[in-house]
Amino acid sequence: MFVKSSLEVPFDVGIVREELLGSLESWLESLMGDAKSQREYLLAQVGLTVASSPHPMRLEIEQPRIEDRMVVLPFRVWAVGWDGRWPSFHSVLSAAWFGAERTQLALEARYAPPDDLPRSAQTLLHRVVEAVNRHILDGFGSRLERHLAVSAATAR
Repeated sequence: MFVKSSLEVPFDVGIVREELLGSLESWLESLMGDAKSQREYLLAQVGLTVASSPHPMRLEIEQPRIEDRMVVLPFRVWAVGWDGRWPSFHSVLSAAWFGAERTQLALEARYAPPDDLPRSAQTLLHRVVEAVNRHILDGFGSRLERHLAVSAATAR
């Protein structure tokens, strides 16, 4: 299954690229715990029980692809010691030029739902994953905007 969310931030892509490349792991790790809590909350709200690992989630950041007007940062998140495919996400965070002083952030994720879920439950789970994906990107965008605004203010 595939999900994608995007948003724009009011900063030049070069500034955003430098920030992402300099501290992506710490940014993503800080959002992982929040994402897991949001997922569990939404699953409970919709009454969906999905087996998941009690183990911590692991983050692996792959080699970034850097271009003049874009940076693509692939990463993978999965539960340590969990043999199942769920939860495991192959993701990409990208930042792309979207005009002067504007950058589009996008978060894409691929995942496989648990094998034992009926089709209707898989559809509901997909909605939860979409909502959590958007929640992660919104949180990332908000933190990035605050951080870059403070950096810009102190540089003046």
